Amino acid sequence: DLPIGKYRVGFTKDGFEPITTEKGSSRTQSAIGDGPTILYVDTGSTITAPDITLKQLAPEGDGQVIVNLIDEVTGEPVNGATVTAGEASTSNGSNGQYVLTVPIRVSESGVPGQSLNVTINADGYDRKTDTVNALAGQTVESTVRLSPIRGSIEGTIELSKFRSLYELGNAEVTVDGIPRSLLGLELDGSSGAFSVQVPVRTVQNARSYTIRIKLLGFFDQVVNNILGPTAGSVRVDIPPMVPETVTVVGSVTNPDTRLPAVIAEAGLEGGVTGGAQICPAGTQGTFSIDGVPTNTNQELTISLTQYVCPQPGSADPIEPAEGTRTFTATNNGTGVFRVQSISGGSS
Repeated sequence: DLPIGKYRVGFTKDGFEPITTEKGSSRTQSAIGDGPTILYVDTGSTITAPDITLKQLAPEGDGQVIVNLIDEVTGEPVNGATVTAGEASTSNGSNGQYVLTVPIRVSESGVPGQSLNVTINADGYDRKTDTVNALAGQTVESTVRLSPIRGSIEGTIELSKFRSLYELGNAEVTVDGIPRSLLGLELDGSSGAFSVQVPVRTVQNARSYTIRIKLLGFFDQVVNNILGPTAGSVRVDIPPMVPETVTVVGSVTNPDTRLPAVIAEAGLEGGVTGGAQICPAGTQGTFSIDGVPTNTNQELTISLTQYVCPQPGSADPIEPAEGTRTFTATNNGTGVFRVQSISGGSS
């Protein structure tokens, strides 16, 4: 029963943007944003309006924000933090997870959801800020890595023996549970003094550490239950490292059994066996030196006394001569290292 004429048609529905009958384009609307729908009513006819697409409004109401906190150094979950997202705040974290219920309001632009500032405060960590886009009736989850405040553990590497034969700068210092790249190791090769950076100890997290020191030629040194620093640094006593030693053995021609075999660099001596001094045939003997260090930074030298037979038919006496052999011992698991023979009273 509409009179003949031109009509603008509007559409409204809860939860959707309205299409109003205000003046605008005269084009027929079949999609959002093309202006009002214009219909022309003619006599005795039925007018079918075109399909209309309504744009749903972003919902309002409560949304859930889940924030997972991880220590970026150790990878452990962070508990005891205070997490604030928009108007909501909580300190009730379990296994590093914090759940907040946040009221979500639609922005004037109609963009779904709401961008919320997230602030994280945790004892022993740098303050952290982040953002999340929360949606009404939905759950959004994010993971935030916190940078711990760090202090230092200091100590000095000492060797129980053979200090002059090794370079302490070659030592390897690690802390269980902390990547080597994040330790910030400082090591003085001349004195053995070292410093490593570790997360500080707090009331919430009473951290303790295990330090491991490795040096080729020595048994590993492990120090357990080192309380982390609360600030600044703590010092730990490192027991002297014990060398891995072997027994060095070898054969020698014409040995003088009255004098030992000597490794002067290590301050070691060992016995020499062999027969009586017989010329011109000579004799064959052996030597053995216990407690010889392995994998030294410099070669070691075995020195012993041999005798040299005079030329056949000569009236010259039997003369002493020094026999030597240089080597670097290694540990093959047997506890014995064999060097090449020393022969002829020469190097």
